Amino acid sequence: MNDVIGFIAGVNPQLKKKHRQQLKALAGERHIDFVEEPETYNMLTYGARTELQYAITAAETSVSVLAVASVSGLTNRKWIALQLLDQIAEKGVSIEVADDPSINSHSISVLAHSAEVAKEKLLTRSRKALQSIKTRLAAGEEVYSSKGRKIVKLGTPQATEAMKQARISQADVFASKIFPTIKPYLDRGLSLNRIAQELNRQGIKTAKGRKFYQSTISAIVRRVGQ
Repeated sequence: MNDVIGFIAGVNPQLKKKHRQQLKALAGERHIDFVEEPETYNMLTYGARTELQYAITAAETSVSVLAVASVSGLTNRKWIALQLLDQIAEKGVSIEVADDPSINSHSISVLAHSAEVAKEKLLTRSRKALQSIKTRLAAGEEVYSSKGRKIVKLGTPQATEAMKQARISQADVFASKIFPTIKPYLDRGLSLNRIAQELNRQGIKTAKGRKFYQSTISAIVRRVGQ
């Protein structure tokens, strides 16, 4: 009976407590050691997640099972989480997932591939839908969005991409400037929501002059960590 390395991803404290309980139940009579990463670390790139790397190495060297409570807690997108688990399984590490027993070392490769295919299909449908709208607009038809808003014009691919890159650049600059203010709170273990409240209390505004929310802090941390 193999021991279990229970990896607890960088989620909020309440979810961490739930994950720890799920992993204990999964381990059953097996001995379990926990490896926990700080909050928001699930937004970092694979190589930058030192606690995760340690958990993988521990599972490899002790021939233990690497267990996670939920795929959704590993990263902010399920298909990325499945790819991450697939990379770990390729190292020969046995994997168990508490809230989905169908995900394991044998099935993860197929699931990761299926998720990638589904993502590509969604992108293809989106591109086709945009092309259809452009064609109908060019023909003089009236086109409405799913919310009933009349679509008058779509930007050219070049203009749209340029605007996208400009927004990304501006967001990156703001994230790099505000992160030194946020980091001390992260180091103290404050939740993302608490950090947002503290910045709002101090009258600090976002790049658009708005209030901070948990999602705003999450996006900033993710940008700096990438």
